[in-house]
Amino acid sequence: MSRKVENKQEAYIKLDVVEKHLNQKNWKINDLHDELQQRYQIDIGYKQFAKLMKNSTNWRLTYAFVLCDLFNLRIDELFQLEEKKC
Repeated sequence: MSRKVENKQEAYIKLDVVEKHLNQKNWKINDLHDELQQRYQIDIGYKQFAKLMKNSTNWRLTYAFVLCDLFNLRIDELFQLEEKKC
């Protein structure tokens, strides 16, 4: 029988860092979504992407990795561990 995993901490994106990099590129959130789809062939719908950007859903490592690559940042510059939000 498997047990349910309950993490006490989650990775959350630092929204101020994203905003800074979007402003530098003169992009809106939909431009970022389009770039991730075109450049990295990330298959994620806009609604799901918007949930990720609002920290409403868990981040997959793939999505986190390509965002760090696109903005040329280390993972700890773009994400932080915090107590899990209920």
